[in-house]
Amino acid sequence: MNIRKGDVTHLTPKTIQAVATAAPAYKTIPTETLKSLVLATIDDMKGEETEIIDLQAEDYITDYMIVSTGRSSRQVMSMADKIREQCLESGHTLVRMEGGQTGDWIVVDLGDIIVHLFRPEVRTFYNIERMWRDRNSAGPNTPHLTVTANTEHHH
Repeated sequence: MNIRKGDVTHLTPKTIQAVATAAPAYKTIPTETLKSLVLATIDDMKGEETEIIDLQAEDYITDYMIVSTGRSSRQVMSMADKIREQCLESGHTLVRMEGGQTGDWIVVDLGDIIVHLFRPEVRTFYNIERMWRDRNSAGPNTPHLTVTANTEHHH
């Protein structure tokens, strides 16, 4: 279906329905369930220094940002792949990934949660946690940052 600029004034309910149903239909699971799934997967994959940035109080595109570190590019890529796999198996089909080519920094966009997975030196360089804290430090609704327990494993 091709809709030209001039056609907007002539949209019928049938045309609007056709456009609405043409968009991909993603299935999602509740945000808190998704957050628990992501954190458990990161923990199982031995992610380190995992932090949760709670953005629910603000009008951001997402409710949470989860940031974690893998010791190598291979581990970062494996963590991202496992998060995608676990989400899809749980019925959450809204999964988009960027940055998987090198494994330095992979972003997994799950809609209500955006996951940033880094190699240690790349995380230190970009320091996105500080960026989010500093961005709102003057305002009353500074995002809440939580460091999760037991995310660093020593073997």
